[in-house]
Amino acid sequence: MTIDTIFRIASMTKPVTSVLAIMLYEEKKLNLYDPITKWFPQFRNMKVLKNQPGEYEVANRLITILDLLTHTAGFTYSDFQTGKLKDDYRKVLGGDIDSELTNEQWISGLASLPLVSQPGEIFNYGKSTDLLGILISTIEGKSLGKVMEEKIFDPLSMTDTFFYVPENKRNRCL
Repeated sequence: MTIDTIFRIASMTKPVTSVLAIMLYEEKKLNLYDPITKWFPQFRNMKVLKNQPGEYEVANRLITILDLLTHTAGFTYSDFQTGKLKDDYRKVLGGDIDSELTNEQWISGLASLPLVSQPGEIFNYGKSTDLLGILISTIEGKSLGKVMEEKIFDPLSMTDTFFYVPENKRNRCL
């Protein structure tokens, strides 16, 4: 390790993504109570797991941006599940950290999976911020990494902070 070693910060991108969402709120590009179906109609008819495996109920309301910010949308990570739901998450979305899917494929896949709780009811650490990042990218019309760079990293002179480390700096990654 050297003074200029670059580290992967993993879930620390969640607060950066959340800051971007609040910046877009301040710019009046979104409202915290907007349903995500405004951008992603695939989430219109979500199902929620009941106590028994294979039993579902209809979501009692649409998922909002605030639900994504507070991790109360009902999404999870595959590693927090067992059995069929764990397998379905992996099959449909790929790994919990990296995925080879396009945003459109990933969104459609996530929308096809049942929620683990009703929107707004329970904190579930999971895919909420991933979807929030795609939503921010959609609103801004550019990649999430580019939005982070323009709105946070460059203004704060964070010259070695990236969503994806550029090829010419990967030799410094630990």
